[in-house]
Amino acid sequence: MYMQEIIIFLQQHTVLSIVWILLLIATLYTTISSCLFKSSEILRDQAILLINKKKAIVIDIRSQDDYCSGHITNSINVSIKDIKNNNICKLKRFKKYPLIVVHDNNSLAHSIKQHLYKLKFEEVYVLHGGIVDWKSDNFPLLLTNKILK
Repeated sequence: MYMQEIIIFLQQHTVLSIVWILLLIATLYTTISSCLFKSSEILRDQAILLINKKKAIVIDIRSQDDYCSGHITNSINVSIKDIKNNNICKLKRFKKYPLIVVHDNNSLAHSIKQHLYKLKFEEVYVLHGGIVDWKSDNFPLLLTNKILK
């Protein structure tokens, strides 16, 4: 009985039904992906602890101009294109170290994290909030041998 009413409703309100289904899918996708991504994101304090205790390597995937305008101390600038094309000569010696991926856009950083896992890097994290939050919290950045605050 209820099934017939649902079918009639769907037939009479096709556009509304499609919009509702799309919103349901978008909500489920967002919820599931945020749960998956949160587990691999680390806060700035955790990143500093990893860098100091486990010698983690910070991988800055922003453009070279953005990197030169201010980057985290001892970070390595690697282009997104190089990582996606498996051209990672700069990184091969760091396979056993934890990596912290940094960018302005965390969803892009998460996709690069997945590429690095496929390339057999063992421990990869994304810095929560990226370089934007790092700057806004007044953590130091380097600019061609000068420290910016």
